[in-house]
Amino acid sequence: MSDDPTCTSVPLRHLEPFIKQHVHKTPKGHIYDRVNEQIRQIRLNYLKTC
Repeated sequence: MSDDPTCTSVPLRHLEPFIKQHVHKTPKGHIYDRVNEQIRQIRLNYLKTC
């Protein structure tokens, strides 16, 4: 665990409600691609990578 205050690590279970709120499409076909895209956007917008 880093003490760097600019480094934020959020377990996926904490992102799940956010993902459910923001992924509005019915799970068909490429749902994992859609979720992965949402996770990528969340990481870009809300998390700093270490």
